[in-house]
Amino acid sequence: MDVAVLGSDGNDIAVATSGGVTILRAEDATGFKTVSHIAGTDYQCVLGSAGNKDVLFALTRTQMMVISLAPPSNPELLKTINVGTQCWQLSQIRRSAKEHVVYVTCGSSGVYGVDVSDVRNPFVIGGRPIVVPIDGDSKGIVIDDDRKIMIVSTIYDDSSIYLYDVSNSSNPVQKDSDKMEGDWEHYAHDVTLHGTTLYVAASDRMVIYETKNMQLQQIGWCCGDGPDLELYGVAYFDGVVYGSDFYEMMVAINVTDPVAPSYMGHRMLPRQGYTYSYGRGIMVTATLGNGIVRVFQCGETGGLFVFSDTAPLPTPTPPTPLPPPPAVQPDCSKLSVKQTCLVGDIVMSEHMVEACKTEVCGQMTNSWVAGIDGAKDAAFSKAGDACTFTTSSSPGRYVCGPAPPYTLYIEQYDKDAFPDYSYVRDVDMPPQIRSTILVAGSYELTVMQLQDNNRIKPVGRIPGNYNGVLASSQYGTAFGLRSNYLDVIDITNPEAPEKLGSVSWSAYGCSYLAEHRLTTKHYVYVSCPDDGVWGIDVTDGAKPISINGYSVGAVKPATGKTEGLAVDWGRHLLFVATSGGEDSGVHMYNISSHPGGPVEITNYETDDSAYEIVIMGTTLYVSADTKLAIYDTTNYVLQQVGVCCGYGPDMHLRGLSTFGGLMYAADDSGSLLVMNVSNPALPFYIGHRSFSSSTGSGTW
Repeated sequence: MDVAVLGSDGNDIAVATSGGVTILRAEDATGFKTVSHIAGTDYQCVLGSAGNKDVLFALTRTQMMVISLAPPSNPELLKTINVGTQCWQLSQIRRSAKEHVVYVTCGSSGVYGVDVSDVRNPFVIGGRPIVVPIDGDSKGIVIDDDRKIMIVSTIYDDSSIYLYDVSNSSNPVQKDSDKMEGDWEHYAHDVTLHGTTLYVAASDRMVIYETKNMQLQQIGWCCGDGPDLELYGVAYFDGVVYGSDFYEMMVAINVTDPVAPSYMGHRMLPRQGYTYSYGRGIMVTATLGNGIVRVFQCGETGGLFVFSDTAPLPTPTPPTPLPPPPAVQPDCSKLSVKQTCLVGDIVMSEHMVEACKTEVCGQMTNSWVAGIDGAKDAAFSKAGDACTFTTSSSPGRYVCGPAPPYTLYIEQYDKDAFPDYSYVRDVDMPPQIRSTILVAGSYELTVMQLQDNNRIKPVGRIPGNYNGVLASSQYGTAFGLRSNYLDVIDITNPEAPEKLGSVSWSAYGCSYLAEHRLTTKHYVYVSCPDDGVWGIDVTDGAKPISINGYSVGAVKPATGKTEGLAVDWGRHLLFVATSGGEDSGVHMYNISSHPGGPVEITNYETDDSAYEIVIMGTTLYVSADTKLAIYDTTNYVLQQVGVCCGYGPDMHLRGLSTFGGLMYAADDSGSLLVMNVSNPALPFYIGHRSFSSSTGSGTW
């Protein structure tokens, strides 16, 4: 889709859609009414004629149309001209009634020039493209006829910017070019000029060039501190560049100083159900005689969106986080604690299960112990805090633990809560806001809330390609991980999460997070598979910084790929898991003296790749692919004390989370496994729940 202003007053606009061209007329700041419609297929671009307000040029993938708007309520198709294939954009030069050329970018075919001096008899100059960029497919185009220059941007392999001298409008001459980084993340989709400054919508960033003396000199880019970008269109107005973003938003970037542009804010496009309104064309105009700035942005599947502001978007002010609620501790000083184990034969699946009840401070909690299948002659006895299980076939001693989920009910709520084709990668829950759930996905970080009916509802979101999420111990704060960016996010209001600050570093594919909070300092550690562990100082959430700078991490294990992390706050220990066959293992580091320079204390080589780790007290749990490995770290050593499980389903464990003596594990085959770890030396498998078309990743 695309949008163009018609005439000098700017109150009529033309909108290109997949079903034709629609003419709209402004009634007020944001209200428009349809004047007419020209039916057609797959229109890409519209351009009002520079020489005649009653003429409109429209472009499909293969043809350019000349349309008369005299009057707009009854448009007439004057001529259709065949151009190249995969055409994208239009621009024009009009120097006189006899020299009027419209330029058409058509992908790999190059750029065509169409002579429209006679709108009823237009023709392709030379019958072929007038320029064909060497690298990439032609897409964006902008012309400054005062300086006689034309700039063309290209996409796909070797995306580049080309500058041409168009003193002869029929024969452009290349003067300079600049190659963008050669991958999909930096496709040069669109370009716009203000004075001699060129702004490029280069997918995940906006790149800024100076174009004096017919040369291209890159002078700035934006933005590392805003949301993940996928820019398709750009437009300039009064010191602000507005960007049309693929991720359903219009972004505003302050370019008062082009050398140091800054992210100002963004507005989300209304989502049509759960269909994305992908950003495409964008245009800015100040009309209606009252100083109103109107920003028109097209959504590929969601229609035309109009934003009106009497001033550019303000820099968002992060809300002040609320203090954490006071902890309520039960007073058990005057209450007795009674524990009774009830004896009886109950066979469940492969295990014999006995129910125990524990009464603590007047609250009843279910507990249980388990034995071995077929042990009909089992006997239980109470001994201190444990139930002793005895059988003729195998004796055992088991501490009473929480009641097993014999009927494990889990609500799978990914189809309607997340965009189509979204990968959900991680999940966490803020300790102080228990009804809130944070979900990291390939399109956004979603804030969800548990409803009274046990349904889960998405209430807020921050666009971006998130690999991980961590709910901070600091009230109302979370950390989102985007490859090599860490975002500090305020979730005090779950319906309106705000990004407070961001920091990046020179490592990629990072996916695990761990927090270390001290009296006056606050750190987050991030694992990056090929580059080790990076330490981030998040004491000031608005200005997080990499402890050792952009290019240096905190530590890199000697072997294997860096995976899961865990921090023991009390003992100032950092645990790191590594994967990679024989190089797999668990590493223990001392981070008490300098958080940016961990000192390795010991390590333990595992048989399988180690992925995620959880520390509870002095017990360390490791998802070691086909098993759950359990280590005691009491004396600053890694001593394996237990392993689970030799029975049950085949395991390929990834994410881990523990609660009340149970370990929940996300399995790579698409299951949630439950294991009893109330006695770390004798863990055992309880059960699992499989999910269709899923692969396990994070658990909470």
